[in-house]
Amino acid sequence: MLIAAILGFRLWSVTRPTMRPLLWLNIDLGPDTISGRDLTAAISPDGTRIVFPVRTPDGNRLAVRFLGQAKTSPLAGTEGGINPFFSPDGEWVAFGAGGKLKKVSVHGGAPVALSDGNLAAEAGAPMATLSPR
Repeated sequence: MLIAAILGFRLWSVTRPTMRPLLWLNIDLGPDTISGRDLTAAISPDGTRIVFPVRTPDGNRLAVRFLGQAKTSPLAGTEGGINPFFSPDGEWVAFGAGGKLKKVSVHGGAPVALSDGNLAAEAGAPMATLSPR
């Protein structure tokens, strides 16, 4: 009985979540970053990239950057993009633009419209729709 209690306690202590300290992140996103009260930036699930809105000669669009690098890469097809977020696998960025919910690969390419209509209602769409099938 004592052995079972010791083994049970050991199993319980190993499976408990590890407490981690709060992490503060301070990043200079550069002079082309669109600042303001409603700035939305998102960090990829693996913590290696950040996506945020920037000003370009062609207008506002989203840009992606590796956190360990200073170079920002604008994402084609994200003109007017707002409220970006990453797919669970970190390979796609979803965003609102022109009244639609869209996604684009972090590696580039044409954006794909996921939905028309009210973005506020569509924002709760299942994340599985962002990942490739």
